[in-house]
Amino acid sequence: MQTEPVRCKQRVVITVAALVMAPIFVVGPIAMAVTLLLFAPAAVAIPVGTLLVALAAVCAYKMAENYAWVELDGHVLRGQRFWTRAVIEQHIDDITRVVPMFSGMDGVEGMLTNVLIDALLGTSNRGFVIHFKTGPRMVLIRGDMSGVDQLILTLQDRLGERWQQVIAEPRAAPDRRAGVILGDSRWFFECLDGAGRDVGGIARKDRNTAIG
Repeated sequence: MQTEPVRCKQRVVITVAALVMAPIFVVGPIAMAVTLLLFAPAAVAIPVGTLLVALAAVCAYKMAENYAWVELDGHVLRGQRFWTRAVIEQHIDDITRVVPMFSGMDGVEGMLTNVLIDALLGTSNRGFVIHFKTGPRMVLIRGDMSGVDQLILTLQDRLGERWQQVIAEPRAAPDRRAGVILGDSRWFFECLDGAGRDVGGIARKDRNTAIG
């Protein structure tokens, strides 16, 4: 029986933000570098201009990782890049790691930001990074894309027992003592902080119910 693809897609507000921020962080530094080369002394224009171009290149590289959508179609993960519109396909058998992400911000401002984002998302989990044997990784950020939870839950179903081999320690877990509970018949994924509270953000009570 053919099943419909499970898709997560970039939120409209993130799409608008990307269209606004790209000129600022990519075109802006390049324009500043050109202006310096034309009007500033070489001793200033060359080093500063080089740094600005490097900044633009880093920003462009990071933005190029964004996906307009990612879907799980059978045993194939397929995603379309937001900027280049290129379609990337990977078979789930080629997955080497699935890394849960958590905020690593410290200090008072970081803690306040974490609390605010946690309240908006309903979890401390920020998303997942899927790595493959070859080719680019797929970064699924829950705040940027809708439908991430269902795609990850479906991916776990398709991987079966191999899920335990590819799931990795969370990045910047809220508490380094946190443990990842895997393979339990009642819970698919649960990350506990030092007080034993669920901060994972995606848990499954049975094979048919997802709690995001």
